[in-house]
Amino acid sequence: MRTHELTRNRGRPTMTTMDARGIIIRERRKSLGLNMKQTAERADLTEATISRIEAGKMPNASLDTWIKVCDALDLDLSQLRVQSAPPPRQLATA
Repeated sequence: MRTHELTRNRGRPTMTTMDARGIIIRERRKSLGLNMKQTAERADLTEATISRIEAGKMPNASLDTWIKVCDALDLDLSQLRVQSAPPPRQLATA
């Protein structure tokens, strides 16, 4: 795992929101029996864009891109809403 894509939770690496969304997209695509090229064609996007989204490497994807991907995979945009990790707990100083 790349540390710049991770957040830390009590010293353990956790998934970022982008990673979680990518997993949701990948799992849905596979459940429909689609490959990346077919998904890209359905979404009117490039295969590279689908690959980057699934890999969590497209943090600045536009809302239009997310809508296209969701439409192509028959997902509701709200299904990509993931909870981020809570902020680290601050230790009391005495």
